Amino acid sequence: MSRPTDARKRQATPTRRRLARGLVMTACALMPLAAVAQDAECLQSDALYADLDRTAVISFDAGYAASPGVSNRFDMLIGDIALEGIVIWSTGVERPQAILLHDCPQGDATATELDACTLWQGIVYAVDAEGEIGFLPGASELAAERLLFPGLPWQLSFTEAFEAGEIADLPFEVFERTGCAS
Repeated sequence: MSRPTDARKRQATPTRRRLARGLVMTACALMPLAAVAQDAECLQSDALYADLDRTAVISFDAGYAASPGVSNRFDMLIGDIALEGIVIWSTGVERPQAILLHDCPQGDATATELDACTLWQGIVYAVDAEGEIGFLPGASELAAERLLFPGLPWQLSFTEAFEAGEIADLPFEVFERTGCAS
């Protein structure tokens, strides 16, 4: 009886092909689960979002050292206009009050100067995968699936920064998480 040649040894048998195909299919099936698990572990401070029309993006700041009363910091880019956002929990009826700022003076600013550079102010809501609405998580908590900025395009449409633009270029109020910075 002759021994198999090296070429015949390397040939995939039907059993080996089925096993390899099964391993590849299992790996492919598990890839989305790994991505979901990784995204599920994203902290709010690392979360990235885009509005439904992809006209605006938000990136939360993981390196931001929280100031007293400030729970989150983020940047919002609408077209080529960059806005700085901070979230402060209100007193009394506690709510995450977000403020979007544009071209504010550096350092100490007067109340009048801050009013002049504030483009939007309101409560930010988190929306989970089941559609339940809650408040924006703190920086060290798990990131929300979606964010809701009520009245954002309406308020922005009255600002000097956006008055020359088209209403269609303003973001929608809902932002979906698109990734995680870490």
